[in-house]
Amino acid sequence: LLLQTEYVCNSMSVLSGAGNFSGKLAEVVYQDYFPEADRKNTKHYDFIHNDCKVDIKSKTGNYIPNIHKNSVDVHTYSLEHQKCDYYVFISIHNSFSKAWIIGGCSKQFFRDNSIMFKQGTIMESTGYELYRDTNMLEISKLTPIPKR
Repeated sequence: LLLQTEYVCNSMSVLSGAGNFSGKLAEVVYQDYFPEADRKNTKHYDFIHNDCKVDIKSKTGNYIPNIHKNSVDVHTYSLEHQKCDYYVFISIHNSFSKAWIIGGCSKQFFRDNSIMFKQGTIMESTGYELYRDTNMLEISKLTPIPKR
């Protein structure tokens, strides 16, 4: 199931710099999709959009995001300390050739509906070991970003 909007991107933290590039690329995708958003790029949020402080959360993977089996995440420390109003989740293909704007939700909704997993937890579905305490929310609970 292809989610929301697919972009074709040009092929650059915690993941040896790859995560930083993915995050910046996700911000470019958001700005391209919402040119009216005012880029701020603070440690708490990336944009002001419709009077809302929006933080872009990105994830890279070698798959097309699936609303029925994938989740989005925010590190617990960020959830507790970031001063933003809204999260938008964008998935970037490992090749950096495509991106999907998956959806969004208020920080409060994420806090109230996500499940916290401790650092060192091995995720059953992927075999991935969490390197930080992380809150996760099913993609199906996000608000879709309207197509333009």
